[in-house]
Amino acid sequence: MCFDLRPSYSEKYIDFRITIEVYILPVIIGFGILGNLTSLAVLSKDNVMKRTTAFLLQVLAVSDTMYLLACLIFQTIKTVSTLTGWSDWLMCNYRYVDGYILAIASIMQTFSVWLVLVVTADRYIAICKPLHAPVYSTMSRMRKAVLVTFILAILYNIPRFFEKELITYTYEYPGKTWYQFWVSPSEFGKHANYILVYENCLYFIFRFALPIGVLIFFNVRLAQSIKASYKTRAEMTNQKQVDTTRATLTLVVIVTVFIICATPNYILQLLFLLETYYPNSTNIDIGKVRYMVVIGNTFMAINSSCNFIIYCLLGKRFRRILLQMIGCGRFVAMETTTSQNSGKTSQSTIQTVTARV
Repeated sequence: MCFDLRPSYSEKYIDFRITIEVYILPVIIGFGILGNLTSLAVLSKDNVMKRTTAFLLQVLAVSDTMYLLACLIFQTIKTVSTLTGWSDWLMCNYRYVDGYILAIASIMQTFSVWLVLVVTADRYIAICKPLHAPVYSTMSRMRKAVLVTFILAILYNIPRFFEKELITYTYEYPGKTWYQFWVSPSEFGKHANYILVYENCLYFIFRFALPIGVLIFFNVRLAQSIKASYKTRAEMTNQKQVDTTRATLTLVVIVTVFIICATPNYILQLLFLLETYYPNSTNIDIGKVRYMVVIGNTFMAINSSCNFIIYCLLGKRFRRILLQMIGCGRFVAMETTTSQNSGKTSQSTIQTVTARV
């Protein structure tokens, strides 16, 4: 048999964490996985969207799905095993995979962050540097970029696999054996240089400052491009131009949502850095920080779950393909006819105005 010394958290915090990570988070994760798989299927049937953009968004859907599966384990199942007492088997066995699951989740999260950079850079080249697109924005280059990004995400997170160790004490009693165990930071994970260089400095640069700074730059330029296209909307008689603008707007919204959802975790990391090396500068309340960590992790799961909603709200062609896939052909035909008639009316109006001028 085994028993575990549960963390000495307040009842209020335990109830909060169980509510969020056991009852609410699985619903978010389930919706996110279903949405990502649906997006993957729809994007694979989109023959109009730029090939590199469609490919990168499909890879992003796969990456987000893998991250959500890891969240289900290292948040929901971990909370059940450590805070509820619902399953002795989980309480005894989850500790063996705790450090590995967290490292895998970190790999997928890193990959998703850097992949958003690749997607945005590809869109930036296509919209703001169109003369360079035939050279840099090609399928072969994008496949290589995805592969390199994934390999770098693995290499960056290799130290995560050695951060924790399982400590076990055995107690022998007549007729039975008891085990007391818990997961604790390893000597490697507790080393001051590791905490300073890897967990703080490198994290701040490669997971926060650099990607967020580059994404903001690309997002501003793409937003300016969208604004300029709306000013000349009357001249956009080419459906391809309209589709390009919509695809760019969709990506701008995806990046904006990512920045919003990722910011709480990055702020927490910055606070931990300040508290570690400037203890009197923040006056962090560790009790409140625990709540913020739960909320920050939930926001990251929301970010990996909401792209399907963005596609549905902003992607007219995405909605059309989705409706065709679920068998709503009549509605799609009506929508297409209405759109075509609207386009013809707009084109006639433009031609009339031109003739009068």
